[in-house]
Amino acid sequence: RAAIEGAGIALLARGAHGSIGSFMGFFLSSIGTLLFGLLMLRGKLFSRFAAWVGIVGITLLIIYTIGNTFVPNRGNEMLIIAMPGGILMIVWNILIAKKLFQLVSDSRE
Repeated sequence: RAAIEGAGIALLARGAHGSIGSFMGFFLSSIGTLLFGLLMLRGKLFSRFAAWVGIVGITLLIIYTIGNTFVPNRGNEMLIIAMPGGILMIVWNILIAKKLFQLVSDSRE
């Protein structure tokens, strides 16, 4: 148990961004979000617009995560990619929340 904890601490020693340990957390959750966006395209529940906003946004954030972790000294250039991705993901979350609230209100009627 102590060895696993020590390995985790060592992986995260470089900070929140740029370490292999944080990369795995960001990357795996981002892949899950990308898959959800792709499934939204195939389904009828969410709009295609919402699906594409999520797909483009998370793709930009995946590029940022990979670039920030494996390309040294490119933090400012990577932020140019991350900013629109982050804004698109905020919009995506609002679109998803709006649809979920709509579904709840429809189910109560």
